[in-house]
Amino acid sequence: METVVKKLYEGMFLVDSAKAASDWSGVEKSIKNILKKSGAEIVSLNKWAERSLAYEIDGLDRGTYLLSYFKVEGPKIREIEREVQLSEQIMRVLILSTDTMSQEDIERATPAMAAEKRSQEVSAAKAEEERLSAEKSQEAAAAKAEEERLSAEKSQEVAAAKAEEERLSAEKSQEAPAAKAKEEQLSAEELEVAAIVDVIEADLAEPVVLEDIDEADDKGSEPGQIDVDVPESDESVEQ
Repeated sequence: METVVKKLYEGMFLVDSAKAASDWSGVEKSIKNILKKSGAEIVSLNKWAERSLAYEIDGLDRGTYLLSYFKVEGPKIREIEREVQLSEQIMRVLILSTDTMSQEDIERATPAMAAEKRSQEVSAAKAEEERLSAEKSQEAAAAKAEEERLSAEKSQEVAAAKAEEERLSAEKSQEAPAAKAKEEQLSAEELEVAAIVDVIEADLAEPVVLEDIDEADDKGSEPGQIDVDVPESDESVEQ
């Protein structure tokens, strides 16, 4: 029995862009069913791109291309093409043999995949930008709140310092008259003491004469006793 070898083929399927946009899974399922019905082993199936058509097909001027790599027996290609002609989902198909294509070529991103990747990157970058902007806004709000808190604390400290200054000023104002009165009192006392000292010094400075001694004897003083005028007490001086 002859062994049939399956070869690698590249199939470019054209579908209505409106159907691809509204029912992408249905379009994929339709293509896969046609390939599997012919005994094909599907290697990959991806959206290639959406393009304007060179001429209208069934009244449509735009279409979406899907690129598929699959392994199938050579004679089955005509069956696949016939099934596409009968399909309501698929408008056209172009199938080429690609035995020399490497796995890297098969896995290379299609224009649609590259565009989708760029779109995802842009969306991710935008999301990151929005996240950073939100974080920056939160940090700015937190910084402003902290600034307001510090300003409030500073205002409270200034108010407390001013109140303390006013209290000390009031105390100083109350202490000033008392200190002045105390100073005046001490000054008056010093003047009185000075006056008393002057009187005592004046009295002590006067000489004692013999006539005073004789008069003292006449007055009954004891022999040898000298009468000396003693200054009167502080009360007498004040009087």
